[in-house]
Amino acid sequence: LLKDAKEADSITGEAASEAIVKICEDASGELRFDPSNPIELLVPSLITLLNESPIEKIRLNSLLAINSLLIDDNLMNEHISTFLHVLSNRASSDRSNAMRKAICTSLNLLQNYTLEIKPILPSILDYMLENLIPVNDESVALE
Repeated sequence: LLKDAKEADSITGEAASEAIVKICEDASGELRFDPSNPIELLVPSLITLLNESPIEKIRLNSLLAINSLLIDDNLMNEHISTFLHVLSNRASSDRSNAMRKAICTSLNLLQNYTLEIKPILPSILDYMLENLIPVNDESVALE
């Protein structure tokens, strides 16, 4: 699925990324404790898709999958600095309501990473405050 999500064909990539989201939503605990440790492959690949995919839907699905994994404490420890950097880039460049809502969700879920987010907390607060004012979608402000 990860290989298909990286495809330039948007239909294949979007379908694969949607399947990955569903797997992460439904089986994040199983992924975490699987002896083959798929999380070690999945998380960096999702961060790469979030950062590099030219297709917004694939970037959004990558972030939604990561958000499902962020619910588990300390799952992102090894990748948190890279994820924060990519998330910051997405916050400044992806302006769709769906992406802004997913970014706000990520920021809310990062509360367990206090030391890592402390240096960028002012910019996080600015972003969150900016999104309190509903532009086109009140659900972004609520998130």
